[in-house]
Amino acid sequence: MADRPPAPPDALTCAQRSEPIRALYVHVPFCRNICGYCDFYKIPLRGDLAEATVDALLLELDRAAACWPLALRSVFFGGGTPTELPPELLGRLAAACAAFRDRGKGDSVAAVRTRDPGVRESQRAASIEGANRPPTPPWEGGGLKLGPSAPSPLRTSAPSPLNPSAPSRLHPFPPSCLRAFVPSCLDEWEFTVEANPATITDENAGLLRAAGVNRVSMGAQSFAPAELRFLDRTHRPEQVTESVRLCRRHGFEVVNLDLIFGVPGQTVDSWRASLQAAVDLGVDHLSCYALTYEEGTTLHRRLRTGRVLQVENEHEAELYEVTMDDLAAAGFEQYEISNFARPGFECRHNLVYWHNEPHLAIGPSACGYIDGLRYRNVPDVRQYVEAIRAGRWPRASEERLDAAHRARETAMLALRLTGGLDRAAFESRFGIEPTAFFREAIERSVSDGLVDVTRDAIRLTRAGRLVGDNVMAAFLR
Repeated sequence: MADRPPAPPDALTCAQRSEPIRALYVHVPFCRNICGYCDFYKIPLRGDLAEATVDALLLELDRAAACWPLALRSVFFGGGTPTELPPELLGRLAAACAAFRDRGKGDSVAAVRTRDPGVRESQRAASIEGANRPPTPPWEGGGLKLGPSAPSPLRTSAPSPLNPSAPSRLHPFPPSCLRAFVPSCLDEWEFTVEANPATITDENAGLLRAAGVNRVSMGAQSFAPAELRFLDRTHRPEQVTESVRLCRRHGFEVVNLDLIFGVPGQTVDSWRASLQAAVDLGVDHLSCYALTYEEGTTLHRRLRTGRVLQVENEHEAELYEVTMDDLAAAGFEQYEISNFARPGFECRHNLVYWHNEPHLAIGPSACGYIDGLRYRNVPDVRQYVEAIRAGRWPRASEERLDAAHRARETAMLALRLTGGLDRAAFESRFGIEPTAFFREAIERSVSDGLVDVTRDAIRLTRAGRLVGDNVMAAFLR
């Protein structure tokens, strides 16, 4: 695939962006083992598909860079298991993405795509080097009093699409809001690669670190062998320890572990033991998810046929409360429903999603969001590669979101954060105060004790986090 394909005739209209895209997601769909609970697109690794997929990823990235300015501050390799790729391919892909780090002019990644080892190593080395706010609604019950949020100085004369009488603002978030979520442990660059403990080696760790990767996210899921077997995980608990130590030896600045609670047979004691084991490893970030039974997965079929019994809601809630309490006691701050970090080690890339900010996504099944357009690529490696080779965007679906839809999605995603929905930031972005726009949802949630409204923010209470999906759904209606 030496030649670049022609510009696709059916391509999305490339918007003229004054602000560059700062975040990139890369989906690497290969896995050594297919876990029964996972509903992400993935397939077993095959050598002939691996190289073709990496070539296609680099072509899609190059094509996107010709459409939209890229000055990346976060890159995230997910899957699948990116570290299943042969080290040479993984290193080449990482180096190509890192070349777009805060880049100013439109350099092509074509040179990085070359198979000549001398040229490739040379390229890799180079890449390393409102209007008046409506009155506060008369909330009934509870004596809740809402104060005005701070005015934004960034105004234009253009009306807001949600509130024509109100001027819109130039910046989607005020600088103070952005600063609040910048990890102090890192500079302006975060590059995360997902991995399974059994797939981290000295070779691929060294290549990733040399390419600029500074954060590794590992799917530990549990430290209990019986729970790992239920989840179809093939690694042993001790391999998690070995992999974390390997990452530290290679100088990765941040290590995250994913853990799963609500596994059938899991007790409070066994879950606490997994949490403690993770804390004892000195990791910087923990993502703790409730086990879900997604339609189409092996686990869902086992549930439907009675071969698996789902844990009771009360037990799952107890495990979640244990998570919040034990990790707080260990010095972790909960900054999102499922995510906990030592101070300053929040995941910058995921904050882009939760703030509903633009992000480029490449690879089979990858979902991106640019200029109000949400898209998803085809969830099939062969179709993806064929589309790229034919010079087409590999889209499976596209949705242009109107202003009201964008506002609702922004609120729903922000409620995942413990800081909640910043009232001034929302009004600055959409030209309407959120307590007016979401009046009914807020009234009902406040009355039920699930949402707290202050002068600055709308956020879930602790009780609200236990039923967060239900609360957030009300903000989408």
